[in-house]
Amino acid sequence: MVRQTSEVWKHFTSVKPWDGKEYFICVYCGQKYSPNATKMQKHLKKCPKCPLFTNENQQQQRVQLTQTLPSLTEKEEPSASGASSGPPPSVYTQAKKLKPMECLVDSIDPDSQYRIDESLARAIYVSGLPISLLTNHYWMKCFAEMRPAYQLPTQEALTTTLLEAEFKRIRDKVNQAVSESQSLAIISDGWSNTGPNNIINFWVSTPHPLYYTNVETRDNQYTGEYIADVLSDVIQKIGPSKVFAFLTDSTSHMKQAWGILAQLYPHITPISCSAQGLNILIANIMELATIQRVYDRTKDVIKYIKNHQLVSATFIQKQKNKHKPDKLILPDETRGGNFIAMLNSLLQGRESLQELAITDNLNIEKIIRQTLLDNDEFWVSITRCVNLLSPITCALSTVKTNSALLSDIPQLFANLQKRILNEIPYSSLTKQEGERIQEFLFICSDFCLKPIHAAANMVDPRYRGEILNDEQIPEAYSFISFMAQHLGLDTGIVVASLAKFRAKEGLWREEAVWQSAKHIPATTWWKGLCSSEAIAPLATILLGIPPTTMSLQQNCTSGCSNAFQPHGLSSDVTRKLTMIQYNLKLLDPQCHKTTNISESTHIDQTYLSECFSSTNVTSAEKEIKFETVWC
Repeated sequence: MVRQTSEVWKHFTSVKPWDGKEYFICVYCGQKYSPNATKMQKHLKKCPKCPLFTNENQQQQRVQLTQTLPSLTEKEEPSASGASSGPPPSVYTQAKKLKPMECLVDSIDPDSQYRIDESLARAIYVSGLPISLLTNHYWMKCFAEMRPAYQLPTQEALTTTLLEAEFKRIRDKVNQAVSESQSLAIISDGWSNTGPNNIINFWVSTPHPLYYTNVETRDNQYTGEYIADVLSDVIQKIGPSKVFAFLTDSTSHMKQAWGILAQLYPHITPISCSAQGLNILIANIMELATIQRVYDRTKDVIKYIKNHQLVSATFIQKQKNKHKPDKLILPDETRGGNFIAMLNSLLQGRESLQELAITDNLNIEKIIRQTLLDNDEFWVSITRCVNLLSPITCALSTVKTNSALLSDIPQLFANLQKRILNEIPYSSLTKQEGERIQEFLFICSDFCLKPIHAAANMVDPRYRGEILNDEQIPEAYSFISFMAQHLGLDTGIVVASLAKFRAKEGLWREEAVWQSAKHIPATTWWKGLCSSEAIAPLATILLGIPPTTMSLQQNCTSGCSNAFQPHGLSSDVTRKLTMIQYNLKLLDPQCHKTTNISESTHIDQTYLSECFSSTNVTSAEKEIKFETVWC
């Protein structure tokens, strides 16, 4: 006769850690036991946290309950699986109307178990938590308290069956979005894996950016021909007729790939990353001798303050008393934006720093004291340097936002050039250095601006190409005509529609139509209000292409680098985790906040009005303005 499984097992949770040594946890007090039924029964009789026996009057119920447990021998052991044949245990302390044993038993059906597994795995994937999380004792105990009947998935399940199911779900959604989109842009960049191989990531803009795939270069040489082959494979997989642009960095190998792909797909336009161009502009300006002197002197002062504990603590306290930022920033050697932040942090602490310099007990070095107190030229040079470079860092911040469009770039560079040329006479630069900056601006503009940017600016209802110069306007018309031919549209009708749009005639004569463009994305404006016009399909394509890879790269790698790569996972698992994490934030409305169009419009307007305001401002006014307005 088969012995019935003892009820004692239903009051303990089976735990199987990574090392395979199974143990059991009391569902009431968390006491840990090896699988020995007799010892577990003895503990159960004495457990002080059983919810049914909370006072002396209930002790008799405890005796009655323990008498219902079958007599156990020392040799009785659990089943081979390490748990009872029934569901794992739990306790519901508020279930007073249930019979005593019913209150002590939790059950879970296979469907519920799988749904919880799926939700837990998804939470781990999207938040970038380590896969080894569920082997941690405290996490296991936490889940045992919440739902004892639930058995945590193993690390192997998280990287195999559960991962594959979630990856397939997300991949199907991405493929559906790609198949439903009539026009796409491919965005790519490279980032190093923790192993010896490099990874090339690929996104598609539908126009909403989706992480599409990545390619591990392995032992392939990183040449223009190889990159062209990889890009061509992605283009063919998506469908060449749907792809109208690819956005990449502008390394020499990428430029070689552009030339190869131009012959295969003449309708696909290569676009340089605008953020990369602006970073190069800042790096070039920082190499000028005058700017480098400001950088070196500022860094010396901040390093001295940071390296002397009493001086640093006194500065922080003085800044807190003044309700000002108390952090002095040292820049990353390769990031110009941090250089501006360093200068700004010093300006914000100027009053406190000068108070430090006259404090005798701090014993500040003479050269640092003289710099802070007696050298007005030091502070003036910092302010002038900030006034010169801050428009570039503001522009960089603008193009890196998710709301930035290809059409913004001509407007951005037109205003950027005006502001910087106005600042040069007020700066400390030599005449030759001022001329060099003008050369850098021209090179950066040529790097970032192509006919496709002018065409996008021309069809954007915010701009209508009003700032395009005499060279850009014919380039824009030529590009629009070429794209119309590729789409099989009547070029004459398309250009005529564009002319009415720019002249505000026909459909566009009503002011309400233009006012609506301030409240909705440009692509929605064309699709929702102007879809009957011949220029609408082409305008929708141009306004759906992002100007930079920077925001996509940051969003994709921010969580993956910390959670996925250090744990020795294969490149295939890392690829799937990356696709899940990035796309869940875009495809699941519960995982992210949608950017408010009014907020992004406000950012653009603030940038244009504050950073690129009227040039009729005196040098002193500019110094005051920087103290109050920092982009």
